[in-house]
Amino acid sequence: GRMRKTVSPPPIVMDEEGKVESDPIEVLRIWRRFSAEMADSTPDEEGIYDDDFKKLTESKLEELRKLRIEQPHLDGPITAEEVFQAIRRMKMGKAPG
Repeated sequence: GRMRKTVSPPPIVMDEEGKVESDPIEVLRIWRRFSAEMADSTPDEEGIYDDDFKKLTESKLEELRKLRIEQPHLDGPITAEEVFQAIRRMKMGKAPG
């Protein structure tokens, strides 16, 4: 397909109190606050990975390495062609997650 040349924020948005806003300036302000909150939020998992968890994970990884299971299609380096194909399969105008 063709790339869209004009992508803009939605013309309306609902703020954190549930009020629908359609003023373009206010829409941008709400999106900016939302983005800032997303960037500032701390994941619930932060701080639960300590040295003991690291040692446990590394020991499990070592056990897997000892099994010497080879998967050439997974173990090889990621190629530029694979990245290009993955990008081409992405839907335009959609969030990655």
